[in-house]
Amino acid sequence: MSVNATTPRMLEVLGASMVSDDYAGGSIALRLFQKDMNIIGDFTKSLGLAAPLFQASANIYDRAMNEGHEEDDTASVCAVLERMSEIKR
Repeated sequence: MSVNATTPRMLEVLGASMVSDDYAGGSIALRLFQKDMNIIGDFTKSLGLAAPLFQASANIYDRAMNEGHEEDDTASVCAVLERMSEIKR
């Protein structure tokens, strides 16, 4: 992947994994990130806060967990979004 000054850092770090559909051995396992997402979700609920953007993203991460990506990098949500969009490789 060609990188220039306008390329977002996360795309530099995770882009190759997304293109190759290989999420093993990434920077943070989805199950660990999910733990943090649950803490944040519980906190917003305890305060009675509406967090629709958080909830929308949490649903995608939940789906990735349910599809067996627990040990994969968080970038594995890309595979979920592809399936949701019916993108064929």
